[in-house]
Amino acid sequence: MEPTQSTAKKRSRFWIWIAALAGLPLLLFAVSIIPWRSATLLRPEGTIRVVDESGNPVVGARVIVRRYRVGPPPRVETHRFVQQSDTRGLVRFEMKLDTERIFPLLMHGVPQWGFEVCATKPAYRAAVARWLVVDRRRSPKENGHAVPELSLTLATGSGECPWAHYQKGR
Repeated sequence: MEPTQSTAKKRSRFWIWIAALAGLPLLLFAVSIIPWRSATLLRPEGTIRVVDESGNPVVGARVIVRRYRVGPPPRVETHRFVQQSDTRGLVRFEMKLDTERIFPLLMHGVPQWGFEVCATKPAYRAAVARWLVVDRRRSPKENGHAVPELSLTLATGSGECPWAHYQKGR
């Protein structure tokens, strides 16, 4: 007995669905490994004030802003910006934007960025503070302008930034 036309259509539809379901994971994998270009914040805009224990401005303090990847692990430094404090103990950083490749459909495809600041000067202990963790729900410009003014207090003694000798990629 020969199959009827409706039975043949049902069989062909069945095999089309099987092929589609088998091909769907391959299609999703192919799409997930395609990198997207996205704007990213390299350095936030803000003012950092460096003072001693008495609240007096520290002139000539070395202020380092470091950009590091919070996640996915491991924690890796990618950029470092250095300036000296002025006569009022202030350092002003301008916002710097760039683009990066992200893989939004992969598990660790979208990195999270954070910024730490360290101030050092001979005869003082280094002061370190977290400055900002980038919120991916906001644009890089919104993150860059949302930085509060930071004040670092240097205590007498000696010591340098905990990551002073860190080299990129290690």
